[in-house]
Amino acid sequence: MSKDAREWVWEHSSSRGTARLVLLSIADRVPDEQCVAWASIASLMQRTNASRNAVRSALATLVNSGELQTLDTFIGPQRSTVYRLPGTSAQLAKAAASTKDDPEAIVEPPTASDPVPELDGNRLRRHGIRPRDGSDPDPRKGQKPAPRTVVNRR
Repeated sequence: MSKDAREWVWEHSSSRGTARLVLLSIADRVPDEQCVAWASIASLMQRTNASRNAVRSALATLVNSGELQTLDTFIGPQRSTVYRLPGTSAQLAKAAASTKDDPEAIVEPPTASDPVPELDGNRLRRHGIRPRDGSDPDPRKGQKPAPRTVVNRR
């Protein structure tokens, strides 16, 4: 499925530069037609060879353009952020509906009126993505720093 997501980015995305690399990196991780994938800032930095600030700026640009959604109600492995490519998801749903009756049908790119399918949380769990609930606190918030130990060196 990541092939379809990457193809959508190559053919339909208006992103440029680092934003395009970040979007391609996320699209490369898409496991199914829901077009949801998880990634950490560190992994995106490594894959795109970009700085932390460049990746964060690219993500903000992609979210503002509507080409990428951050799914705050879900969390990926190792507490990574979960993203969705709504345009790709809408395109795949439209293609599935169009080719159901005619496998040779030519499918036009999705328009703003084409719906993005609802997410199936059970299918996301198969890929390590789970709902974020209130019982799983963020370890970076609300914790006291570990006590410092003093080592006497003589």
